[in-house]
Amino acid sequence: MYPWGTDFSYGKGSGSVYAVASFYDSGAVYPDAAVVRCALGQVESDAKLADFGAHGWTAKDARELRRIASGLRYWLARDYPA
Repeated sequence: MYPWGTDFSYGKGSGSVYAVASFYDSGAVYPDAAVVRCALGQVESDAKLADFGAHGWTAKDARELRRIASGLRYWLARDYPA
């Protein structure tokens, strides 16, 4: 997930992707489900952009982003039961 996030907007937009990645990489659950949902939204948005080749992204990038989104949906359901 790291290549798809930044630390410049921690917890918002692409910053949420980086924030969540840093917690999951260390084996910890991110403490705020809203930030995980934000990361999911950012990744899904980026996947749509990759479909159209935005920013030089490729179909391979779109597949990777969709795989990340799938994982985030899984962890949302597992770590933050409604």
